[in-house]
Amino acid sequence: PESAFLADSGDPGGTLLGLSIGVDAYEDPRIAPLSYAASDTRHLSRALEANLGGYYRRVELRHLVDEDATPEEIMDRLDHMIRRAEPGDTLVFSFSGHGLRGRGGGFFLATSGTDSRHLEQTALPWSRIAEILSNARSRVLVFLDACHAGLAGEHLSSNDEAVAALMNQMSAP
Repeated sequence: PESAFLADSGDPGGTLLGLSIGVDAYEDPRIAPLSYAASDTRHLSRALEANLGGYYRRVELRHLVDEDATPEEIMDRLDHMIRRAEPGDTLVFSFSGHGLRGRGGGFFLATSGTDSRHLEQTALPWSRIAEILSNARSRVLVFLDACHAGLAGEHLSSNDEAVAALMNQMSAP
């Protein structure tokens, strides 16, 4: 991992609030385990923390890994982060793990407890995340590392499709 340090303005700005999720382990044997999603989450957090005092006045990062990254916990933390953010702050949402396509074509993030036969009930719908992020009063950065391996066929979705869905739901300031 590398950090890019921005020019020092002499006066650090707002707060960097981040939620980083990495899922390597899946209970569903049809979803292949990954090797580096949790590690990538920790590396990203360390790289973001390097901006404390230079560009941001405060850095508040949370990361959820494997079984701690339940849809409910992710949504609770994301909602809390959105409510705390002020104009001038930066929000970072990062997910490393499997991305799956539902029966209706929707994009889902697979968490440890995801059952590939029941995505709508057990995975995290991207539409819910996009809806919450669209309410942000601050700048939002999204990093998706939702791989294309694990399940073959129609259940896979690309990062480009997820970003397009987010952009369609958010209005740029």
